[in-house]
Order: sequence, then structure tokens, then C-alpha cells
Amino acid sequence: ICQYAFINTEIRELFISSLFSASTKDMLFHDIGYDHSDLDLNATIEMFTIEAGSGIRLSNRLLDPYVFKHMKRFNLRKTRIDDEHEIDEFLFQPFEKLRYIEFNLEFFHDMLKKGTKWMKHLNTAVNVYLNNKPDLDANKNNQMTLEISDYEFDFTLTEKDLCKFYHFPHHKLVFALIVSKTKLDCTCTLMWLMIKWKLYADSQSLITTATDSCLMLSDADFDKKVSDCQFETRFQNCTEYQEDSTTLASITTTLASTASTLTTRIVTSPPTTT
Repeated sequence: ICQYAFINTEIRELFISSLFSASTKDMLFHDIGYDHSDLDLNATIEMFTIEAGSGIRLSNRLLDPYVFKHMKRFNLRKTRIDDEHEIDEFLFQPFEKLRYIEFNLEFFHDMLKKGTKWMKHLNTAVNVYLNNKPDLDANKNNQMTLEISDYEFDFTLTEKDLCKFYHFPHHKLVFALIVSKTKLDCTCTLMWLMIKWKLYADSQSLITTATDSCLMLSDADFDKKVSDCQFETRFQNCTEYQEDSTTLASITTTLASTASTLTTRIVTSPPTTT
């Protein structure tokens, strides 16, 4: 597909259903590289939804940074990704206006198997002092929601899954919304994903059947659970740490204060962005 087919377009939602590997090649945009910083198609697609697909390769050949420059929401529902390729690490980096990503849970487990470095590049334009109220207030409209939703299958987040979320960018105001019919155990993995939930603009919406085992704890019990999880020590044993120890700086600052109150939960300084 030529990017110029979308010049001067204004679309509320681009919806594609039943996209399979055999047809994906026909949906790919031309590879024009990323050195066209002055390219402006004047195209506005606010939402992009792919539903009931299979064998999809998630790369910027599908999520073109010029066509979807102004995308605010991306939905991937009941779709399985390509088995042969890892997720493009910089897949979401170009989309500074992206504020909501929805993944089907069955698909999300597939995605975790294909690497999670893409998480560190979510909401890249944001990098905040999370214990600094003026900084938080200045970025209240820049929060990103990563919705992991499932209404059909049983789902778990086990202790063994913790390393898969080594790159989760709390300091970039990315929040996990987990929706499932399954009540999850309050594992350290779930605690890590929800550790700063009270900073979310609509924090009560993060309390779901899946997460209330952690989020309904008292502040004292919540903080004790965080302490007992020994995140910094456990993350150093992850393969992901051996490959990218720089991310540990953001983890260290995230854990600088474990108090569950709004202003003291996390970080004394923003981590270095890589």
C-alpha cells in the first residue's frame, strides 16, 4: 500500500476484520524508512482496529508511522500474531498521541512469548517524576492505558511471568487495565503491573474482578506485599536484565518509595531514557 493513498484523510476508525497471514502482505505499507521526518500526509486516523486475524506480523510495515501519526487508540482483538518473528521493538515509538492499546488476552500471551522490549518504548514522549505533583498534573492528559482484556478464557499471571514485564514503563505513565472473568491471585507479577495504580486518572476503573485481590488490600498490606516481592533482586535474575541492565535504573527509582499513597508511591528521579 502506498502511504499517499491516505493523504488528506480524516478517519475516526479504520477497522479490518479476518486479516490472515496470506493476505497480510497485501496490507503492508511500502518500506520508505524513517528518515522522512518532514513527510506530512495530513492524515488523521484516530483509531485502528484489527479483529479476528491470524499470522499477523506486528511491525511498522503494518502500523505505518506516517499514516497513523495521529492515532490515539489501537485495538487488536481475537487475533494471533506471526509465529516466526519477534515484535518490532520500536513498534509503538513513533506514535506520540497514542493513549490506549487494547489486546485480547489469548493473543497477549502469544505476544509475551515473542519478546517484550516493545513495552519500554510505549509513551516515549513522557518521562516524569512520579513523586512530583506539578509534573504529574502537567502530564495528566498524557497517560497511556494498556488494556489486557478477555471474557472467554481462563487467564493467570504467575510468579514465573514477572520477568516478562521487566520493561514495563511505569515512569512513562503507562497503566495496565486487566479485564477478565478470572479472579487472579495477587502474585508479584500482578503487583508489579499495578504498583502505582493510584496515580491513574480514573484509578477506580482499574479495580476489576481480575485485579481486586491486590487492589483491595489496605495500604499497609499493599506496601508489605511490595516489600516481600523483592522486585529489584528478582529482576536482576531475569534474562532480560542480563541483556539490558539499563532498565534496572527505572525499576530502582520505581521502588524508591513503596508507600501506596498518591504522592509517595514512586520515584525520586526519572530514569534515563534509552
